[in-house]
Amino acid sequence: MIGNMPDAQDLAQDVFIKTFYRLNDYRPEYRFSSWLYRIASNHCFDELRKRI
Repeated sequence: MIGNMPDAQDLAQDVFIKTFYRLNDYRPEYRFSSWLYRIASNHCFDELRKRI
């Protein structure tokens, strides 16, 4: 999605940190993987928007 490995690794680390700090926002009635995927994809889209 991002295009190069170093940027993708940086974004993955950012997503991990963001997810850790937002664990209180997670609602157990939903799947954790879906919640994490949404955080990760939104973070990547935000980064791509900054680049244009």
